[in-house]
Amino acid sequence: MPTNHLEEKATPSIQDLEKTFNLQKEKSLCNLQKLNAEKTVLGNCIDGADKVAALIEQGFTKAHFVLLAHQKVWSAFEALARTPEKVNITDLIQHLEAAGELESVGGHAGLVELSTSFAYHFQFEPSVKILVEAKKKRDVESLFISGLENLQNPTLTKDEVLAEAEKVMSSLRESYGVAQVARMADGTQKVVEGLEFRIKNPGQTKGLPTGYPSLDRMLDGLQNTAMVVIGARPAVGKTSFMTNILYNLAAEGVPVGMFSLEMSKEQLLERTLFGMSKINAANLRRGIKLTKWQQDAFTNAVRKVRSLPFFVDDRGALRIDQIQATARRMVADHGVKCIGVDYLQLANPTGRQSSREREVSEISAGLKALAKELNIPVIVLAQLNREAEKRAGKEAGVPRVSDLRDSGSIEQDADQILLLYRPYVMDKNADPAEAKIIVGKNRFGEIGYIDLKWDAAATTYREV
Repeated sequence: MPTNHLEEKATPSIQDLEKTFNLQKEKSLCNLQKLNAEKTVLGNCIDGADKVAALIEQGFTKAHFVLLAHQKVWSAFEALARTPEKVNITDLIQHLEAAGELESVGGHAGLVELSTSFAYHFQFEPSVKILVEAKKKRDVESLFISGLENLQNPTLTKDEVLAEAEKVMSSLRESYGVAQVARMADGTQKVVEGLEFRIKNPGQTKGLPTGYPSLDRMLDGLQNTAMVVIGARPAVGKTSFMTNILYNLAAEGVPVGMFSLEMSKEQLLERTLFGMSKINAANLRRGIKLTKWQQDAFTNAVRKVRSLPFFVDDRGALRIDQIQATARRMVADHGVKCIGVDYLQLANPTGRQSSREREVSEISAGLKALAKELNIPVIVLAQLNREAEKRAGKEAGVPRVSDLRDSGSIEQDADQILLLYRPYVMDKNADPAEAKIIVGKNRFGEIGYIDLKWDAAATTYREV
C-alpha cells in the first residue's frame, strides 16, 4: 500500500525538541550579550572623549555595531570626536537632532538610558572584545560567502578552484592570524634570543645548513623569510646545485619542497640517484655496463631516497598563485621548512601584464611574499642574460647581479643572490671541474666567492 508522503517525516522526539529549544535559547542569549555589549561601549563613550579617541585609533567603526541605531550613535561620536570637548550627552543630542536622526535612535529618553544604564566602566574592555570578535566572525563569513560565489564560476578548472580557496584562507590568515602592526620594541625578545644563541654557539650558523660549510658561514645558513636567488647561464648546473642543497636538508630530516617547472620528477630523481651512486649517464647511453659496486650503490641510493621528506610538484607553466597555494599545502600537510623553485622565468603571472618585465616582477614579488608568509627560506633559480659573455679580459664570462634576466625587481626582492660560474662553459680550454659560487648580494652578511668543484659524472657541486 502506498504510504502518504506526509507520514514519511519522522515525528521529532522530546530530546530533539529540547535540543532545538536549547540551541535557539543559546543563540538568543548570545545575541542579547552582543546587544548589551554594544550598549555598554556606547554608554561608556558618552562623556568619555578618551575612550572614543582610543577606539577610533584601534580601527573601531560603525561596522562593529549590528543595530542600526547604534551605528548612527557611533557615527555621531566620530563626528564629535573632532572636537573632544563636545563628546557629551548634550552635544550628542544636538548633533543627532540636527541630522534628523534623534528619533531613530530612541530620542532623548533612549540616549539618557544609554548613558545611565550601561555606562559600567568595569564592563567596557570585555564589551569591546565581544564586539571585535563578533565583527571578525561576520568578516570571516562574508569572505567565505564571497569565496564560494567565485568557486561557482563554471569556467574555473580544479586547480583554479583550489587556488581561489587558498586565496580566501590566506586572506583570513593575514587579517586575523597575526598582528599586522607592532611596536619595534616587541621584537626585543627575538633579538636577545639571537644574541644568546651566538654566545652559546660560537661560529655556528643560525639558519638551515646548505651542506656547503663555507657557504653556510657566509650566508649564516638559509634564513627564514629569505628569498635566495641562484642565477646562472644555461648548462652551468644551477638545477643540480639547488637539488644538492634540498637533498642535503632532506637527508638531515628537514622536510623540503620543490617546484620543478622544467624537468619531471623522474628526471630529477634519476639525476639524484645517479649522482649518489657515481653513475655516469653518458656511459650508460654508450652501452657501458654498471659495475657490481655501482649496482649496489644504486640500490642503497634508492633505499635512502624513498625515506627522504622531499616533495616535488613537477607541473609545468604554473602561475604564481598556484605555486603559493601548493606551497601552503606543503607546509600545512608535510611541515616543509624550505622550498625551491626551478626556475623563476618559467613561472607565469596571475594575469596578463603589459610587459614581460612586469610579469617577472609580479612573480618575484610573489615568491618573496611567500617566504615571509610561510616563515621559511625560498630558493629561486633564475636565468642570466648574455651580458657576461660580452665581457673581455679577466671579467669574461664572470656573472654579475645586474645580469639577472627580464627584471631588476629580482635583484630588489632577493635577500641573497648567488651566481654560479664555470669558466669551462665559456672556454673549453679551462678546467671542466673549476667552479665558483659568487655571493653578489647578502642582506645578512658579507659578499664574496667560494671555490667549488663540478663533478659532471655525478652532476654534483662539491666544496674544494
